[in-house]
Amino acid sequence: MPSRGKGRGVTARLGGRTKRYSNAFLATMASGHQGVFQRKTTARLPIKELFGPSIGHVFLKLIDIGKARAIEQFGKNLVAELRFLARKR
Repeated sequence: MPSRGKGRGVTARLGGRTKRYSNAFLATMASGHQGVFQRKTTARLPIKELFGPSIGHVFLKLIDIGKARAIEQFGKNLVAELRFLARKR
């Protein structure tokens, strides 16, 4: 978790775009969890943790592409397996 020590917030790359969170900071909790946190106001508290996209959300967003790729690969794999079995006999 390198820091340049300039106090200019946290830069994150999400969805191919880079965004800077000016009031955010990196912190390590007592449990060892490292996270990006941001103050909700200019006061010290309250603080909320920032999260990236969930795996479930990304999966649902790309499910059609995954299905098409699976069908394409299944056809290729089936032909290869049948050729292998024919050579084996």
